[in-house]
Order: sequence, then structure tokens, then C-alpha cells
Amino acid sequence: MILSELTKRVTEYTRKQRENMVKRANSKALEYDIQEIVTLQIPKQYRFGTEMARIPVRVLEKGLKVYVSEYTLNKS
Repeated sequence: MILSELTKRVTEYTRKQRENMVKRANSKALEYDIQEIVTLQIPKQYRFGTEMARIPVRVLEKGLKVYVSEYTLNKS
């Protein structure tokens, strides 16, 4: 009895999570203008422990699905 109730709850939770993921995937992407400065999130596996998680970049041009950006690091 308890196991079947737990299974129902887990199944319902999984269904809700799947629906939320579908909703987020269908959301519209943000639109940026040329020469606008935005932040780019770098995934943890591609950075060292001391590096910033987000870096500022400037949008140079828009493509169909990709933005071409420029990143300059000023070392003082």
C-alpha cells in the first residue's frame, strides 16, 4: 500500500518536471542589439576554479541562431 502511493507520487512529480522542462525549452530567447554589452555564462567544466562564471562581451553581429561577440581582458 505505502509503496504504491509512493510510486504514484514519484510518477506525478516526474510528469510535472517534464512539463516544466518542455515549457522552458519553448520559451523565447533573449534578443540583443549590435554593440550591446552582455554577460556570457561559462559552464563550470570549461573554467578554472578562480575564473569568473560570467564574462562581459560585446555583440559584434547577429547570425541566424548565433551571436558573434568580442571579449577583451584588461590586465592592469
